[in-house]
Amino acid sequence: MAHSLMARSDGATTSGQAVRDDALLARILHEHEEMKVKMEVAEVANKRAESLEEALRLMKQRHEDALQEAETWKKEALQSDNKRSRVAISPSSQLRMPPAATPRKTPAERPPCDPSQLVHLHALEVNALKELRLQELNRRREAEKENAKLKEELARRDAGPKSPFQQKLDDAGGSVARTSRAKKKTIEDDESGKENERGVFYSRSKERVRQ
Repeated sequence: MAHSLMARSDGATTSGQAVRDDALLARILHEHEEMKVKMEVAEVANKRAESLEEALRLMKQRHEDALQEAETWKKEALQSDNKRSRVAISPSSQLRMPPAATPRKTPAERPPCDPSQLVHLHALEVNALKELRLQELNRRREAEKENAKLKEELARRDAGPKSPFQQKLDDAGGSVARTSRAKKKTIEDDESGKENERGVFYSRSKERVRQ
């Protein structure tokens, strides 16, 4: 009777430990999936921030080009006005100028660019980049905390006494690793053999050509 009760107690303890191990494994896998999702979201945010930075750089470059072009037009206009002024005050200008001179065509004017609008767009881009950077930093910190927590929990689990369920998991992982290494070595040996065969075939072909 006492032996039967002890056997039932041992069975209940083993069953309870297996249930706890299953729950722990399920929670670890769930946290791992959540961490992967957070890292993917952070990566998307980082790419978006990089694209915004590139757009901002192009906008600045266009603004600088527009300012430089406007300055060039201004200098050309001043030079043209100075030339016409010198021709007008010269005493022999009437002799050199044709009676019906064709007026010089001015280059087509571009619509004016409002600097305040560019400043406003620049401020919007900067604020958007700051917000994305902050969100990305928060996601990375949260993911790092989750990863550290997961490592600590796995370390505690490995340090404690292993249940039959955990031992089976470890054995399964070790057998898979050994099988992978064996397959890799077999593939490398096969490739090495093929290389040797190709070398022998190439040498024999050269000898036949020389003969």
